[in-house]
Amino acid sequence: MHHRRMIKKIIKSENKAFIICFIVTIILLSIPLIIRFTAEEPLIIGDKPYYHMRIAKNLIDYDPLSYMGRTYVFDPYNNFLSFGYGLFGNIFFIVLPFILGIVSVIIFFFIIKKLKLNLSIRFLIMLTLILSPIFVYTFTVLNKHSLIIFIMLLGFLFFINKSKLLNYFSIIIFCIIPFLNILASLITILLILSYTLFKKRKALSYVTLILIALITILFNLFIYLKYGFPEKVTFISLNYLQNFISDLGSIAGSAFFNIILTIVGIIVTWKYKKKIWLIYITILILLVTLSYYVYSNIYLKFIITTFTGIGFYKIISMRWKLKFIRDLSILIMILGIIFSTTSHTNRLIKSLPDKNTKQSLEYLKLNSGEKEIILSHYTRGHWIEYYAERAVVMDSLFTYAPKPNEKYRDINAIFYGVDLQDTKRLLDKYQIRYIYIDNEMKQGLVWTKEKQGLLFLFRNEETFNQIYEEQGIEIWEYITS
Repeated sequence: MHHRRMIKKIIKSENKAFIICFIVTIILLSIPLIIRFTAEEPLIIGDKPYYHMRIAKNLIDYDPLSYMGRTYVFDPYNNFLSFGYGLFGNIFFIVLPFILGIVSVIIFFFIIKKLKLNLSIRFLIMLTLILSPIFVYTFTVLNKHSLIIFIMLLGFLFFINKSKLLNYFSIIIFCIIPFLNILASLITILLILSYTLFKKRKALSYVTLILIALITILFNLFIYLKYGFPEKVTFISLNYLQNFISDLGSIAGSAFFNIILTIVGIIVTWKYKKKIWLIYITILILLVTLSYYVYSNIYLKFIITTFTGIGFYKIISMRWKLKFIRDLSILIMILGIIFSTTSHTNRLIKSLPDKNTKQSLEYLKLNSGEKEIILSHYTRGHWIEYYAERAVVMDSLFTYAPKPNEKYRDINAIFYGVDLQDTKRLLDKYQIRYIYIDNEMKQGLVWTKEKQGLLFLFRNEETFNQIYEEQGIEIWEYITS
């Protein structure tokens, strides 16, 4: 009872709860940007954002850099970024996730208001969403899922509104989603269907469902007919628990104590299972897809966060025999959530690329020919393509990439090979001229020992020439005969 009164005392009114959530969101999403800006580090982190930025700046049908040349597969997200870049320049890539995060929080606040839960529960729902690693990641790193979440939330806000005009407008908004992500389409269909069965709304809802399903099928059919089926990648294996729990190292996971609170919330609301069973099905689907699609976490968080807030409120309002144990348990949970978010934010702040990466790749651009091909770990591919503007043997965009499994095997043979002639044969096969290596590659990402594989072969000065070494980053030139 004491804790419930304390929450009511803090928020007092709907407006105060909204202002607190708004301010906390701005602070959390600003911290990584401010610290990286102060340290003169690149403000865009991760590798995929650099692919999207490069394509957005020059929309093309054929990409001459990625995978040494590949057909560009149409992605409306890149067109959206291109439009924004044309209006605002590079700043658009930096502020887009931040703006989408703030607006999404505002929309979500008004959506859960419709659930008719008391203000304390809604306030806890909002805080457990905002103070979560997955939320900070989604709206700090440039990614299409932040845009999809915004579109989904806006669509639902209009869909549940009493205004018929907004209901019709929600159909248009929902119909954008199939062009961006097939999983998001499925989740949207399930959530609309769940709300429809719960509220017993029919005509408009079923028209919306049919349109989303039809567009999803037709668009994906168009992609498969135009580009064929992509080769299945066999060398990527995801650690399920690590993907799910941010405390185990996932950059897009959920905090451990958030998961505990969610389980409590599901138990509390289980009596309504006949009305919200489709929500449980949606959660189950996302949990299953998480084993091979880490971004399922983003959609999962926005669905389960209501259960998380309800679980938190239940623990706070429970009658405990020992008040000390209750207070200690609540304190541990609060500190655990804050620690997970702080730890995750710190990882984002220290994420690559850093200024040393940028500097080394700009050097590579100035000291190599335009048609030279670069070898590195595939997670470095998009940075090389963006900063050095050079083709790479492999980057992290595997879908519709030419022979990804064969290239991965050959690259590993180069990295770990001890026979100089075999290594030269593979370097010649891909016409590789430069090899880019950084600290992470030498400390476990590729090699686990000094002078292992290719690192040992570099001592052959007739074959390899080091042209750059700075802050643990090395660039080696392969001297062909």
